[in-house]
Amino acid sequence: VQYSQRAQHYDGSWGYQPKSPGDLSIVGWHMMGLRSGAANKLNIDRGQIQRVDHFLTTQQSEGGARFGYRGSRPLPSMTAIGLLIRMYRGYPKTDPRLLDGARYLAANGPSPTDFYFNYYASQVLFQLESPFWPNWNQQLREYLIQTQSRD
Repeated sequence: VQYSQRAQHYDGSWGYQPKSPGDLSIVGWHMMGLRSGAANKLNIDRGQIQRVDHFLTTQQSEGGARFGYRGSRPLPSMTAIGLLIRMYRGYPKTDPRLLDGARYLAANGPSPTDFYFNYYASQVLFQLESPFWPNWNQQLREYLIQTQSRD
């Protein structure tokens, strides 16, 4: 948590070097760490989290329902990360942007090559529950079983 707080860039992102501009994928990992720290009663700088909100706004498109890696060109995996961060920030499950984004994730379905997408999309759709989670869970479950190494 202390490293994350020291390493954040002024635009609200995190990069591969402390204080360097970053991308949404790295922001996702830092936000997960900060959320875990907050859940364990560690002191988290609220101003820092507000800077993340600013960064997310620069990465969003479709009114906040889609997200890009470095910029607003939407990508499925970055959309999943952006939506999850918005959920962490308190967006209600009924927020139209979350629901629109979740429909986009669900329509893409589990990816046979982008496990990063599957990881984050699963978290978003699980937390939003029905109608998204049951179908997604079944599809991903079957894919994982079919592609699991028999060795």
